[in-house]
Amino acid sequence: MKVSSEFLRRVEAIFHEALATSELLRSALLEEMCKGDTTLLEEVRSLLKASELEEQVTASCRREAEKNPEAVPRRIGPYELDRLVGRGGMGAVYLAHRADGQFEQQVAIKLIDLPLATDLFRGQFRRERQILARLSHPNIARLLDGGVSEDGELYLVMEYADGQPIHRYCTQHSLSIRERIELFKSVCTAVRFAHQHLVVHRDLKADNIIVLEDGTAKLLDFGTAKMLTAANAVAEGEFTRHGFHSFTPQYASPEQVLGHPISTASDIYSLGVLLFLLTSGVLPYELKEFTTDEMIRVICEQQPSRPSEKAARGTLDSDIDAIVLKALRKEPEERYPSVDQFIADLQAYLDGRPVVARQGNFRYYAAKFARRNKLVLAASALLCVTVLGGTGGVMWQAHIANVERRKAEARAEDLRKLSNSLLSEIDEAIQRLPGSTPAQKLLVSTVLEHLDRAAKDASGDPQMELDLANAYVRMGNVQGNPYDQNIGDAQGALSSLDKALSIATTLVHQQPANAGAVHALGWAQQSRSEVLFGMGRTQEAVAMMRSAAVTFEELASRPGAKPAALIDAAAAYGGLGDELGQNGTASLSDPAGALAAFRKSLELDKRIIQLDPSFSRAARGIAINHTKIANIESETDPAAALLDYREAIQGMNALPEEMRKTLSHRRALANFLSKNGLALAQEAYRGR
Repeated sequence: MKVSSEFLRRVEAIFHEALATSELLRSALLEEMCKGDTTLLEEVRSLLKASELEEQVTASCRREAEKNPEAVPRRIGPYELDRLVGRGGMGAVYLAHRADGQFEQQVAIKLIDLPLATDLFRGQFRRERQILARLSHPNIARLLDGGVSEDGELYLVMEYADGQPIHRYCTQHSLSIRERIELFKSVCTAVRFAHQHLVVHRDLKADNIIVLEDGTAKLLDFGTAKMLTAANAVAEGEFTRHGFHSFTPQYASPEQVLGHPISTASDIYSLGVLLFLLTSGVLPYELKEFTTDEMIRVICEQQPSRPSEKAARGTLDSDIDAIVLKALRKEPEERYPSVDQFIADLQAYLDGRPVVARQGNFRYYAAKFARRNKLVLAASALLCVTVLGGTGGVMWQAHIANVERRKAEARAEDLRKLSNSLLSEIDEAIQRLPGSTPAQKLLVSTVLEHLDRAAKDASGDPQMELDLANAYVRMGNVQGNPYDQNIGDAQGALSSLDKALSIATTLVHQQPANAGAVHALGWAQQSRSEVLFGMGRTQEAVAMMRSAAVTFEELASRPGAKPAALIDAAAAYGGLGDELGQNGTASLSDPAGALAAFRKSLELDKRIIQLDPSFSRAARGIAINHTKIANIESETDPAAALLDYREAIQGMNALPEEMRKTLSHRRALANFLSKNGLALAQEAYRGR
C-alpha cells in the first residue's frame, strides 16, 4: 500500500500516545484520535499488537533463559540482548550486555527493522553513526560500537542511560523551578556542543533526554539529526524526497512542519517547547488529529500561551515567560541566535540580572538591581537612621562615638559601592534600551542629576571622586561619542567630559602615583577627543588625543605594567593616527604624522603579544595598524603597501576562530583584501 508521509506521521504519533495510555483507556483514545478512519485505526492497532507480541517474546526468552541457562541467547556481535527497552520510527532499542568475556558492560543496542533496511535507511543509519562518533560530551549518550549483525541487521551500540525522561524526573523528585532550569541548562550545553560540531538534532523532546539517578542528563537518539555540511545536505535531500520528514509534532518548529530548510534555530525552538513543559507542566500546543492542516494552524499560526498561565499560580514570573516565548518565536531569526545566548539569559535569570528576552524599562532594571543588593540597600537605610540619630550620639561616651563613626564609615563605603554599581548598570541599560530617543535622554538627564548631587558631597573622598570621574566619562560617551552607541548630544557629552577632566586632573595632581586616577584622566582625554573629532573640530581633537596618548604611555611605562595598560596606549596612538591622516576621514591630512602614530601603535601591540601571545585584541590591532600604514603608503609606495597588506591579511587569518566568525571580522578582512587588490593593480600598472 502506498501511503503518504502525513499518514505515517499520524500513525507514529497516535501509536506513541496509545503506548503511554493505560489499556483500560486505550480503546477510547484510539477511537477519538482516529475519528472513524478505519485504515488509520487498523494500522495503529497492528503496531500496538506487534509491540505487545515483541515484549511477550522478549519476556518468554528471558523466562526460558532462567529455566535453561544453557540455552543460547540472541547475540549481536559480542553482545547478548536482554530485553526490549523501546521502539522508534526505524527500529528498536534493547538492553544488552557484553558476553565475550573481555569485560562486563551494560549497553543499549539500536537495531533497524529488516523491512526498513533499504539503501536509503542504511545511509541514514550510517550518518547517525558518523554523527555520534563526533560527539563526545558528558550529557550525550556515547557511541561504543556499531556494524552489521550475522543476520544482516544494522546496529549501534551506545552507552545505556538508566534513568527517567527529564519531565518525569523533575516531577518525581519535586524539583524547584531553579533546579529545573539548572538541569535544563545541562541539556542546552549538550545541544550547544552538537551545534559546534555542525550537528542539528531535529528531534529534541522529553523522551529523548534521560536523567540518571545522580541527576546527570543524557541526550539520546540522533537518528533524525542533520549534519550542516554540503555533502550531507545531498543525502538529507534524498531522504526528504522519499517523504520521510522525521520529527515529533508536539516539539516540531514551524519550519519543520512547513518543510523549510532546517538550521540550529529549529533545535532552539524545540528547547523552548521543552522548557515550557518543565516550567509549566504542559506542552505549549495541543494536537488532536496530527494532520498537516492542524499542525500548520496550531504550530505555525497560533500564538502559544505564557507558561505562567499554565503553571500553578505564582510559581513563574514574567522573565521566564519572556525567555520561553523568545525561543518559541515563529520566525527563526527572531529566536535566540545561538544556544549560548539562550543559556546566558537563563543564567541571568538565576542570578537575578535583567534578561535580554525582556526589553524592560528603567524600573525593571532598578528592581533587578534592588533584589540583588538587598543587604547593601538595607545597610544604606540603616546608615540614614544612624545619621538622623547622630545628634544624640554626641552625648555618649567617646569610645561609643568612635565605634559608631567606624560603622558609619563602613556603611558609607557600602553606599559608594552601591552607587558605582548602579551607575554601571544604568549605563548598560541606556545602551540596550530600545524605543524613542526622548526616553533615553530622560534617563541620561536623571543619571546626570544624581552624579551632580554626588559630586557636591564627594570632596575629600578620593575613591568617590575617582568613581565620579569614570561615571562622567561613561555618561559623556553615551551622550555623544560617535564611536559608541549614543543619543546624539555632542554638546552635553563635552560638558560631562569636562567635569570628568576637572576631577581627574585634580586627583592626578594630588596623587600622581594613583594608577586609577591616571587611567581616568587618559580615558576622559581620549573620549573628549573622539567627540570633538565627530563634531569636525579636528585641531582640538588632535591636541586632546596627543594628551591622551602621553597619559596612557606614561601609565604603560610604569614597572610591572600589564597588557591592559599597553592596549590603552596603543588605542590612543591609533586614534591619533586616524585624526592626523587616515584616508576617508576629516583628518588634518598629515600622512607623515599619521604614519608615525600608527607605527607607535603597532609597536605597542607587538609588545603586548610578547607579554601575552593569547591577547587577541592586540593581535587584531597589529593587523589593523598594518592596513592603515599600507593605506598611506599606497599613495606613494605601492610595493611597501603590498608588504603591509600581506601582513594584515595573514594577521587576520591567524586570529582565534570565534573572532573570525564575526561579521565585523569578515567585513574588515574583505576590506583588506580589496585594498590589497588595488595595490597589486597599481604596482602592475607602474611596472608596465
